[in-house]
Amino acid sequence: MVAYRLIDYSTDRDDVLKLLNQNLTPRNTDEFFNWKYLNYPGGSSIGAVAVMDKKIVAVVFYLPFNFYNNGQMIKAARPVGGCTDPKYRGKGIFKKLMKFCLESYQKDYKFLFANPNRFSHPEFMKMGWKELVYEYHIGVISPFNFKSRLNFESNPGNSLSSDLKLSHEDYVSAGTTEFINWRYQDKRYIVQKFKTGSNENYIIYRVSKIKNVRSIILCDYCGDELYINQAIKKACRIEGTWFVYFMKNDTTSKINFLFTKRHRKVLVTYTEREPNIIKKIRFSLADLEGTV
Repeated sequence: MVAYRLIDYSTDRDDVLKLLNQNLTPRNTDEFFNWKYLNYPGGSSIGAVAVMDKKIVAVVFYLPFNFYNNGQMIKAARPVGGCTDPKYRGKGIFKKLMKFCLESYQKDYKFLFANPNRFSHPEFMKMGWKELVYEYHIGVISPFNFKSRLNFESNPGNSLSSDLKLSHEDYVSAGTTEFINWRYQDKRYIVQKFKTGSNENYIIYRVSKIKNVRSIILCDYCGDELYINQAIKKACRIEGTWFVYFMKNDTTSKINFLFTKRHRKVLVTYTEREPNIIKKIRFSLADLEGTV
C-alpha cells in the first residue's frame, strides 16, 4: 500500500536527495537543494513523497514561480524535482502524488506549468494538461560594421536595483532583480548590466560549445527590447564568438541574425485557473532549463 505525505525535511532529506540524484541529476547537493526548493524569492516549495515498502519511492515539489511586468505580477506554480523509483513506475503513483502535493500547496496561483521529461510528460497529459511547443535555434551574428555605445557592467551583484522597467506587454520571470540575483548566482552565468537613460537592462548568458563551436547560450534578456540586438552583438565580441544559441520568442526575433537554424523543440505543459492567462506569459530559455 502506498502512503502519501508531505516531506519532513528533518528526516527525509537524505532519502529524497538520493532519489533525485539517481533519477534526475547528480547535482542535488544540500546547497543546491536549499537554493532550488527553499530559497526562491516567492517562497519555499511544498514537497511531498510517496512511501511504499517503508521507503520513499517518489517525490515532487510545487515551486511558486511568478511572472512580472513593471510591478504587476501573475502568480504561477510549477511542479519540479518530480521522479519515481524505476521499480515502482507504471502504478499510477506519480499522478496521485502530484494531486496530493497540489492539494497541500494552498497558495494562490493563476496557472501551473512544467517542462516535463519523457517519464513525466505522459502523466501530465493524463491529467488533462495542455501543451506549448517552443524551438531552440542556433544563430550567426555578423561581426562586421558594428558600433555600440552600450557599456556593460559585468556581474553587477549588489548593485542591482529593486525594479525593472520593461518595454513590452508580456510577463516574464526575470522581471525583478531579486529573481535575477537568485536565479543566476551560479558562476556559469554571465550577467551583463547596461543603462539606457534612467532604465537598467540585463542580458544573461552562458558560454558553451554547441557541436564543438564556442557559442553564447542566451538565457534571458530583461529591459528595453530595442537594445537586445546591440547587447547580443557586444556580448559576442566580448566572448569571441558569433554563434548564439537561443529560444525563439518575440524578443529574440528582434536580433538581426545572418541566418538561423532550428536545433530542437522543447515542450511546456500547463493548466490554467484563469482562461488564456498563458497568452500573457513569455518564457525564456532559462525558464525551461533543467536547473529549475
